[in-house]
Amino acid sequence: AIEADGTVEVTVNGVSSDATLNVTKATNGNNCSVSLSKTATVTVNATPLAPMVSSSPVEYCVNETADPLTATGDNLLWYTSSTDETGDANAPTPNTAIVGTTSYYVTQIINGCESERTEIVVTVNALPEAPTISSSSPICAGEDTIFTINGTAGDAVTYDDGTSTGTVTIEADGTVDVTVNGVSSDVTLNLTEVTNGNNCSVSLTRTATVVVQDGTLTAIAQNITVQLNTSGQAVITPEMIDNDSSYGCGKTPNLSLDIDSFDCDDVGSPVTVTLTATQGGQTATATAVVTVLNSALGDENGCDIIANDALRVLVMTPSCTGSADGSVEVIM
Repeated sequence: AIEADGTVEVTVNGVSSDATLNVTKATNGNNCSVSLSKTATVTVNATPLAPMVSSSPVEYCVNETADPLTATGDNLLWYTSSTDETGDANAPTPNTAIVGTTSYYVTQIINGCESERTEIVVTVNALPEAPTISSSSPICAGEDTIFTINGTAGDAVTYDDGTSTGTVTIEADGTVDVTVNGVSSDVTLNLTEVTNGNNCSVSLTRTATVVVQDGTLTAIAQNITVQLNTSGQAVITPEMIDNDSSYGCGKTPNLSLDIDSFDCDDVGSPVTVTLTATQGGQTATATAVVTVLNSALGDENGCDIIANDALRVLVMTPSCTGSADGSVEVIM
């Protein structure tokens, strides 16, 4: 029955194609009727496909300037959650002030029908931590210098040394070395940028300087006294003869000796040894006297000596050179 406002609605549920309603008769309160041939057709439009988005997730770095989101479709409506009832025709601009992930949704309307929602994920990534740098200063002229960068593993660091630039990746232990070969003057390494795995970058102003000192190689030796052990032997090292040999820039050169072992034959006869210092292509030498003392007298493995103004008598025990029966050899 037609209601007080002069209208009445007829609902057809779950239609999937066009539907036509035919009005065939009208009867008033006095039971008088009129035949009718009125019709009305409802056109059922297909639900449109969800709009297309060019990329998801959309990634930004913290505080990076963001653009409004975009999608491909007609009469787009934007939502900030999957359950919002009311969409906005204006595309949202993501907030990049906070690290994290946010989802936005978009639909399109065609012929009055709204599509399903397409999700667009926006990720805001953290900026990399600024690395630090240290050096091997001071070094000697002509040596290689090493700069050590400490930071987050996987971050890429760009640098320049005044003449060239380069990029290195911080290794798993949180460090990476930059070597400058054969420097002859002071070198400063400037860190200019660091980029993390999310492609977020930070400009840097970190520097380290290596001071290059002139090096003059000097070998300095000192006389020493050594005593044979119970086997009649003695061994010395270059460090025992060295007396602060240097390269002139606070570094000790490589040291070696021409003679480093002694035995009974050296007792009572001072031995001259040569200390050789090397650094790079430079070599320097110095000599020293080694005085060899016998082991304690009476030790059965020692070298017993009886001194005389005119001669020296060397009594050889079975363990020393000579006759196995302990005979006496007189050396004039």
